[in-house]
Amino acid sequence: MDFLKNKKVLYIGQSFFGYELEIKNMLESMGATVDYYNERPSNTFWTKVFIRINAKQLINSKIKVYYDEILKKIQNIQYDYVFIVKIETIDKQILKRLKSNQKNAKFFLYMWDSIKNYKGKEKLLSYFDKSFSFDSDDVKIYKELIFLPLFYIPIYEKIKTQKIIYDICFIGSGHSDRYKLISEIKKKSIELGLSFYLFFFLQSEKIFLFRKLFDKRMRDAKIDDFSFTSLSQEETLDIISQSKVVVDIEHPGQVGLTMRTLEMLGCQKKLITTNKSVREYDFYNEDNILVVERNNIKLNKSFFELPYQKLSNDIYEKYSLKNWIKTIFSEENE
Repeated sequence: MDFLKNKKVLYIGQSFFGYELEIKNMLESMGATVDYYNERPSNTFWTKVFIRINAKQLINSKIKVYYDEILKKIQNIQYDYVFIVKIETIDKQILKRLKSNQKNAKFFLYMWDSIKNYKGKEKLLSYFDKSFSFDSDDVKIYKELIFLPLFYIPIYEKIKTQKIIYDICFIGSGHSDRYKLISEIKKKSIELGLSFYLFFFLQSEKIFLFRKLFDKRMRDAKIDDFSFTSLSQEETLDIISQSKVVVDIEHPGQVGLTMRTLEMLGCQKKLITTNKSVREYDFYNEDNILVVERNNIKLNKSFFELPYQKLSNDIYEKYSLKNWIKTIFSEENE
């Protein structure tokens, strides 16, 4: 595991609930020296919106200045690896400048989202020595991509189940149709006499009001249903430890497994999910994972009564953050 010892890594990835720091810390624990930069020039709401709707021309000057500053800072540093996660703001010109600056570095890409959500990014795959994706459908379409699911961070292995207070819990952001589906699951759980913990997060009250006005799936939502401050990691882990089953709803059309799915594998908790593709993974066990239909949610009370079925240690290790990094940086995939 010392193949990263004394290696220098330029890591450019999006800030996402602290996972970027978990990746950086794991790389460093494996011997690498890491310089991290956010892939976006900022994390403001409007920056994210303009990037997501492919309206970068509105912030192109901001992106250019941001990467000019990065290139200036690293101009006298020679890295062994340039590692980019979820390429969104980076375009062909930025990549060319990075490659010109880092002629001896190997360039690795990990796509934490489906390529169809980022028009034109498939044209950038040729700039990388290795490219990975969590989306099994994308891997079938683009020969440059290697399939690699997400991971769970080490702290989830250490969760100790406390006295169970909640039969079901959901902790997550209120994107897409999540509010509608979680409301339906909560209703079904109450009918079965099950206790439910719910925490919906939105970035601001303005976003709530915008979605309530323009998204029919949010018409029945109340502002008190949401928090505009996220739970801390400690609070999240505490709720999960007190819950028998955790619910996760992936974004509509998403094939790759969410981080929450892998986290529940790491802490050996039962999961309810709408992502049918989970059945294709080696850790799937119908006693541990209940797959429900988005348009016809049904809960089976026996699922809550049966104990979690422990899997082999090899499977738990396979989906750890350490193994995820080892897979990306190992020469086995050259």
